[in-house]
Amino acid sequence: VGRRLSNHFVEPIHQLSDGVREISMGALDKKLDIRTGDEIESLAIAFNAMTDRLQSYIENLTRATADREHIETELSIAENIQQAMLPREFDFGRTEFELFATMHAAKEVGGDFYDFFFVDINKLALVIADVSGKGIPASLFMMRSKTAIRTVAEEGFPPTEIFNRVNATLCDGNDADMFVTVWIGIIDLETGVMHCANAGHEYPAILRAGGEYELLKDKHSLALAVMPGIPMKEYELQLNPGDRLYVYTDGVPEAINEQTEQ
Repeated sequence: VGRRLSNHFVEPIHQLSDGVREISMGALDKKLDIRTGDEIESLAIAFNAMTDRLQSYIENLTRATADREHIETELSIAENIQQAMLPREFDFGRTEFELFATMHAAKEVGGDFYDFFFVDINKLALVIADVSGKGIPASLFMMRSKTAIRTVAEEGFPPTEIFNRVNATLCDGNDADMFVTVWIGIIDLETGVMHCANAGHEYPAILRAGGEYELLKDKHSLALAVMPGIPMKEYELQLNPGDRLYVYTDGVPEAINEQTEQ
């Protein structure tokens, strides 16, 4: 009777114990063959089902990890491409002005961008912009917007005409209904006169040489790519020696602290 009870209860329990030890060491293909016709057999069946689920979970986790690493690699490449599109050389070999710009995306890639380039020997164009949305879609629209603005501006058009032409370009095929806010200023380095236009972007800040400053609440047009044929507004700004102009995207005024206060 004792041997019979041992074979029916004790030995299966030993098998369960050994099985748990083996699976803890990574043997997920371990299977138990216990046929006692009672709760011990039910426990063995549950044990086998658990190892199957663990194997499936680990396979899915391995796949997900590989996919995530692949995505992270692609995002890193996209970030490098996006950063490479932004001008990072600030030494123009000239003494009339100083200029600096930087971008720190909230994610790996985003829709903010800046640009600066000469449209004439003494005329410098400055651009700051922010594409709607975040991530890869915003970065793609950012590259399209930046290329369109620079291409048109280098043809010598004034800010309103630049916006008119770029808006028509961006509205064409804009199935994702994205848009971009842009501020552009083209300054004559001989006179300090800057012709500007603002398509729904943040207000520029001016720091005067004497220490005064102001937030220039300039005339806004609608953001670019919202709708075709919208009227664009232009204004003139006088910068004198020692004045500073600061332009930025909404990451500055909408920044929050730990108490979620702007």
